[in-house]
Amino acid sequence: MTIPRGNRALILLAGVLLGLCAFGAYRGVAATHMVLTGQALDKTGLFRYPLWGIAHFATAFLFTVMVPLQLWPAFRNRHRSLHRWSGRALLAGGVVLATSGLLLVYHMPDRPLGERVFMTVVFTIFVASLVNAVRAARARDFARHREWVIRAVAVALGSMTQRLLLPLFLATGIHGAADFWDKFVAAAWLSAVLNLSVAEWWIRRTAPAITMRRPAPQLAAYASAP
Repeated sequence: MTIPRGNRALILLAGVLLGLCAFGAYRGVAATHMVLTGQALDKTGLFRYPLWGIAHFATAFLFTVMVPLQLWPAFRNRHRSLHRWSGRALLAGGVVLATSGLLLVYHMPDRPLGERVFMTVVFTIFVASLVNAVRAARARDFARHREWVIRAVAVALGSMTQRLLLPLFLATGIHGAADFWDKFVAAAWLSAVLNLSVAEWWIRRTAPAITMRRPAPQLAAYASAP
């Protein structure tokens, strides 16, 4: 059977999403272990987090494990009550994840202004996406709810995309701490733009499927492909 090109792209995107979530879950567990054992997350010691940073990494693990289930249409259709309750847990975890991540860059020494600006912008977009998702769900506009959830997930997984892109920026060498942070922040901005661009494509690519289900608007987002 031949899979239409558009569907192949969505399948590939779903695979990338699962890969980023798996990578995020691994990073959350590994980082928590390193913080508990007093190790730095890198050889230079630039990423030595305080003990309360565990809140960030633990919720990152929770978020990345739960996201695939929240976006999986079959799971939503079969377990709607569980979807709602896990969504609330995901919302709470997302708030802790974003808040702790923002506080970390302001708490840790020697963090550049560029990173703090980036994290503040990302924090604002992420929280705004969560708030809009909740408002849409309460208004029973599940199509709009789904769109804002996708945007929130794209922002949250930006840090994982950054970890994959950063080696490309560092391949030319590191010429001092300032050069490292310039490349680190550049990779962060590029990852955020890339993830949000793909999210908007995903939303628009699947929008017709949602529109066709207008006779049952409360079930539209659950029945549509992610």
